Amino acid sequence: MTIEALDASHDTSEFDSGASELDRWLREHGLLAQQRDTARVFVIADDEKRVLAYCAVVVGTVSRDELSSRARSGLPDRVPCLLLGKLAVNKTASRQGHGFELFKHAARIGVQVNQIAAARLLVAEARDDSARDWYVKQGMKCLVDGRTCYLRLADLR
Repeated sequence: MTIEALDASHDTSEFDSGASELDRWLREHGLLAQQRDTARVFVIADDEKRVLAYCAVVVGTVSRDELSSRARSGLPDRVPCLLLGKLAVNKTASRQGHGFELFKHAARIGVQVNQIAAARLLVAEARDDSARDWYVKQGMKCLVDGRTCYLRLADLR
């Protein structure tokens, strides 16, 4: 299973994760975001370069107040993080481990960012309760809002 950066050779036209906003973002904005440095988009594709799964990561911050009282102790008002803003798997490729592989890839990127520029957390925005439950199953904790999940990058090293 190869993870690569999204480029113009990838076919996103038939991507259908069942979440229309994630599908539309990939088709209409994914490549542009990659080219404009507003997101890094990584894909798993088949031999014909059809995208089977993708994730998009950006650097950002979360408010210290969104963390549990134990997790926010001694932190600045804005806590640096790597945001896993999008993660989706084509329905034709579900249950093959692609989502987990992309999650691990984002975590590895987070550890690298932490070593170069300092980021404390990997943060994922869950679009619904099912996605949140999946992130929690991967070891993440929920922020105060209940839909945003995080994992300390130091715990991944």
